[in-house]
Amino acid sequence: MIKNIKTGLLLLVLLCSIGKLKAQTQNSGWAAYIANLQFKESKFGLMFDAQFRSSDDYQRLQQYLIRPALTYKFNKHYTVSAGYAYVSNYAIVNGVDDRVSEHRAFEQFFINHKLGRVSLIHRFRNEHRWVSSAADPNNFNTQQRFRYFIRGLVPFGKESTFNQGFFGSFQEEVMFNYINKETTNNSFFDQNRAFVGLGYRFNPKIDIEAGYMNQLVKQRNGETLTNNIFQFALYTRLSL
Repeated sequence: MIKNIKTGLLLLVLLCSIGKLKAQTQNSGWAAYIANLQFKESKFGLMFDAQFRSSDDYQRLQQYLIRPALTYKFNKHYTVSAGYAYVSNYAIVNGVDDRVSEHRAFEQFFINHKLGRVSLIHRFRNEHRWVSSAADPNNFNTQQRFRYFIRGLVPFGKESTFNQGFFGSFQEEVMFNYINKETTNNSFFDQNRAFVGLGYRFNPKIDIEAGYMNQLVKQRNGETLTNNIFQFALYTRLSL
């Protein structure tokens, strides 16, 4: 297990070094809480996540996001959900510090399965966005965006059932603007997020995780921004 932890830490260092070599970069920190609540003797449940993201060099809270959703679990492999997200971004409006808002409605479909000892989650999300700007924070423009996300979790122990211990994780998410791309960056490609991390499972209900995310964001001027992110996350899986 110690060997696996050392290998994971080395991979994190290498990814951070690669990110720093790229031009047009920034460095930030993200904190996230991701919760799943399943109603007993029911296929319905709730999902919730809250995220807090810093500006470049951790100077201020740049963005926070609140995202609840209702879920329906067909079986242990397939789940659908629909929900709402509120996003607040820091901006300077007419020389005054202010925050501008974004509202989202979304539908998503999850596939869960295992590949050997690796637990995989695929998420397909369609977002309906209402986006404001610093120039006109009370005017909202619409946009449609599609997101594909895959996450893998690799236990370091050898037990057949993973209930406690260290694990490695990886994620990849790509986003595309397919309607009204001019609302944000005039590009079909919106952004890509690649993540690798280390975590610890306290019990079947609680995980903590920390790692490095490389975020590529297509900007309105046509350039691509690389954001080197340290991310910390708390996961809970509860039943009621």
